[in-house]
Amino acid sequence: MSVAVLISGRGSNMHALLDAGLPITTVISNDAKAKGLETAAARGVATRVVEHRRFSSREAFDAALADEIDRVAPRLIVLAGFMRVLTPGFVARYKGRAAGALIALLVASLATLAVPVAVRLYDRLFSVEDPENVPEGRTFLDHLNPHSLEVLQGAHAEPSVGLLRAGARVQFERLGYFCVDTDSRETAIVFNRTVSLRDTWARIAQKQ
Repeated sequence: MSVAVLISGRGSNMHALLDAGLPITTVISNDAKAKGLETAAARGVATRVVEHRRFSSREAFDAALADEIDRVAPRLIVLAGFMRVLTPGFVARYKGRAAGALIALLVASLATLAVPVAVRLYDRLFSVEDPENVPEGRTFLDHLNPHSLEVLQGAHAEPSVGLLRAGARVQFERLGYFCVDTDSRETAIVFNRTVSLRDTWARIAQKQ
């Protein structure tokens, strides 16, 4: 499989995909100064630039970008922090081959391409900050958080996650950071949340 990645800046998501073993063959940016181009080149990945500022319209830019993509003929096109709004014509041209790389649960437009995943949402083990601070006759077990693990079954994610290996780290947009569990199978990928984007203890403190 060959993968082309579109970036606009540092390419941190591209870097994570490279670390995860995604077979990226080409990186294309709309900005010649994008730091991610240096990262890709250092990893032996071919780089190309299509400067959006050179074009008078969004359609003209998309046409030039499509020409560059077609030259390398990738099987999959991943938008990894690509900060340009693509025209409907461009999206239709690569229907079934393009996916976003901030690996969020899929919107309806990509539902037919989605792969099944299980998502484990780990939270704090105890419901209080100091579980050993209990009255006589009770134990720290009384403060176990019944919601310390929530498993989302029946979720779906974009096709590119099917190429990730166990241990790969990703961000689900607005949800947090996750890693691929060793329990994963080709037919069902399992993600464990490692860092939440929400500060649970701060919210509890505010209520008190």
